[in-house]
Amino acid sequence: MDDRSYMERALELARRGTGQASPNPLVGALVVRDGDVIAEGWHERCGAPHAEAMALGKAGDRARGATLYCTLEPCCHNTPGKRTPPCTDAIIRAGVARVVCATLDPNPLVSGGGVKKLEDAGIQVEVGVDAVEARKLNEPFFVWVRERRPFVHMKVAQTMDGRIAAASGDSQWVTGIEARTEVHRLRASCDAVLIGSGTVFSDDPSLTVRHVEGRNPIRVILDSELRTPPEARVVTDGAAPTIIAHAARDAGAADRAAALERPGVETVQLDSYGGIADLSGRDRPARGEPAEEPARFKRVTASAVPAASGMSGSGTGRNAGFSSERPRGAEASRAPESPRAPEPSRTSEPPGEPERPRAARPGLDTGGRVAIEELLDVLGARDITSVLVEGGATVFTSFLAAGCVDRLSVFFAPKVLGAGISAIGDLGARAMSDARELVYSEVRRFGEDLLVTGLFDPDRIYDGLGPVRKVETHVYGTH
Repeated sequence: MDDRSYMERALELARRGTGQASPNPLVGALVVRDGDVIAEGWHERCGAPHAEAMALGKAGDRARGATLYCTLEPCCHNTPGKRTPPCTDAIIRAGVARVVCATLDPNPLVSGGGVKKLEDAGIQVEVGVDAVEARKLNEPFFVWVRERRPFVHMKVAQTMDGRIAAASGDSQWVTGIEARTEVHRLRASCDAVLIGSGTVFSDDPSLTVRHVEGRNPIRVILDSELRTPPEARVVTDGAAPTIIAHAARDAGAADRAAALERPGVETVQLDSYGGIADLSGRDRPARGEPAEEPARFKRVTASAVPAASGMSGSGTGRNAGFSSERPRGAEASRAPESPRAPEPSRTSEPPGEPERPRAARPGLDTGGRVAIEELLDVLGARDITSVLVEGGATVFTSFLAAGCVDRLSVFFAPKVLGAGISAIGDLGARAMSDARELVYSEVRRFGEDLLVTGLFDPDRIYDGLGPVRKVETHVYGTH
């Protein structure tokens, strides 16, 4: 086996932490000596030993003179509150001769420092083996640890002519069971799933994980006018915490919020803008630049939620060392009922429950809309590293118009409706040159449906993460 083959195995191990390690990254590690894998490890969950430490602990004295493969640069800091010692120290003590890591860690407390510490100790280090796959695996962490806002993954299921529902609003089902199962896998991998209030009205979805094993994500409802019915499933079923983000300031807003509030359900009042995500004139840092502690957080009002809801975090672990005023690092201690607890919350699928949201009905969210970037700031401050945006059309358009989508995944069903509800509205493009292009695009097949997925700005996500040793090419394939 060569370096690439060993790294592929390390990536397989890293994926075992999906849905449990957040807000820490997914990391896998192998200890190899004389061509034999003598120990393996992965980061099982937030607060557990890191992958490198697990593998080295299993290897014991056999690690001396061996090669360590790890999917992310080993951590090298020991900031106050960090639960585990630096992995670089363990590697040096174990007598490892060579370290091969897929990519650098963008955490400012690590980024390149782990490699330097190992090289200063006389250990040979190579970076860039299977870097593309390693970076794709940790896109949410790479965005969150540098920008303190979640990675936004937008998922659309549509017909070949771009319809997410028929003119009547019926959308069951646009895609087949194979594609819908993949969507549930995506849900299980994300910290939160987001829909608009129109979808709540039309479908009353639970937004839980079905068809696959996994943790239910936090439900986020974008509800500008705070019109979510108190009897909606996302309010009453208790399957996962629910955040209802709104911009309502009318006389009845407080009463409507009170009717929704209960353990595990929170209403959050944010700034609003007229029209769809009108962000013109906002005094914000360019995306990708470090953001200061924003003063606008002081204007956000949120109803109190019992500590058991697990909607807050504290700064420790791989990502520790940021603002002590508002700690938001990884490996935060959480109450047992937290959605990030080791035991995932699952629910069975009631007969006939909608699988994916339909488009929001016209007119439900008129007037000022929730400020998308402010909502992402608030979610990022709560250690929510990834959000799966599932609809409807108004929400899709708002996120795209705001420039707040990192990855777009579109499932195409081999169907044509003609009249129906379009997935995306007017984004202001007047020429083909105005279109936004996906980069690192990939095409996969699920049953009779095709998935096209890609990033809008990979340079912003991957900048400063070190070299890619081998050029990767994504090809057409089946699943």
